[in-house]
Amino acid sequence: MKKFISLFSLFLTLTFVLGSCSKDDSPAPGNERTSFGMVFNVNSLEAKHSVSPPPQSRNLVDVLTSANKDKVSYIKSAEMQNSDSYVRIDGLNAGESLDKVVINLLENQTVAATVDLGKFTANEDGSAIKESGNTCLNFLNTVVNNLVSKKSITLQVVINGGDKNVSNVIVTVHTTARYNW
Repeated sequence: MKKFISLFSLFLTLTFVLGSCSKDDSPAPGNERTSFGMVFNVNSLEAKHSVSPPPQSRNLVDVLTSANKDKVSYIKSAEMQNSDSYVRIDGLNAGESLDKVVINLLENQTVAATVDLGKFTANEDGSAIKESGNTCLNFLNTVVNNLVSKKSITLQVVINGGDKNVSNVIVTVHTTARYNW
């Protein structure tokens, strides 16, 4: 019995000693505020027709700065910065419009979330922007949250032409968020 107690004590001591030597690789709590954009180009669009440029993907590791790329697996949440998150259309001439712009968030090539941003009409400088309003911001927030949970996203844009043919249209989806680990 004395041998058993001695061996058990030795085993218990070794367990504590070896257990205390284990290394915790988790980074200290922190965050990074960073932006990313996806740009979809449409060379030409006939009036009253639809076009969908190729979908684009983005990985969370590519959004972070090089100093924080090693923290990607520890990121658990993000807060989107509404003031710097938007959908912008460039390349229209003043008065030209697109009847409808739809953005789809794809998962396994099926639509997981969608937003219909409606009609875009160009300003005098040829740009049109949707940077406020719950519909747009809620969708962009879904994009950011999916980027955190899935570690990657894929977006698809579908554009319906207005009354005139247009060319060289650029759709930019831009978000800024604080990613927390």
